[in-house]
Amino acid sequence: MAGSVNKVIIMGNLGKDPEIRNFPNGGKICNFSVATSETWRDRNSGEKQERTQWHNISILSAGMSFREVSEKCWKIPEEFVSHRYTTLIHGVGLADEYPNIKHWDQFESYGYDGLIEPGMTLCVESFIGTEGGREGVKLEEQVIITENGLELLSTYPYELDML
Repeated sequence: MAGSVNKVIIMGNLGKDPEIRNFPNGGKICNFSVATSETWRDRNSGEKQERTQWHNISILSAGMSFREVSEKCWKIPEEFVSHRYTTLIHGVGLADEYPNIKHWDQFESYGYDGLIEPGMTLCVESFIGTEGGREGVKLEEQVIITENGLELLSTYPYELDML
C-alpha cells in the first residue's frame, strides 16, 4: 500500500438535527447526516458542475446490539465488496478479538449477536480496494465504550498529504 490513513474528517453541512434514540437499558445512539460537495468545470462545455454526497453517521454507544451496529454501518459499494476487510469492528486482544462484528450482508451466515458494553475496547477498521487492484484504503480507529458514548484512543494525526 502506498500510504494509509487511520482517520477521516468529514467537513460539510448537517442535513437535519441529530436524532438521538434511547434504549431500555440506558444506552443511546445518535444518527446524523452530513452533506459534502465538490465542484468542477466540465472539460467539454466549460460549465460549472457540482456533486453532493451524503454521509450517514451513527455513533457507537453502550446498549447497541452487534446486529444493529452491522445494519447501521456504511454499506460498501458493490465494486469493492470482493476486496474488503472481513470485519467491521473487532475487539482488541491477543486472541479471538471478541466481539467480531461482520458486515450486514454476512451477518446471518457468520455473525452473532451480543451487546456493546461499557469498558469494551474496540477497533473500528475498514479496508477496501478494487478487485485485482494493487492499492486500497485502510482506516482504523481504536475506541473504548463508556457509559455515555465512546472515547477515542487513537492518536495518530490525520495527514491530508498522505492521500
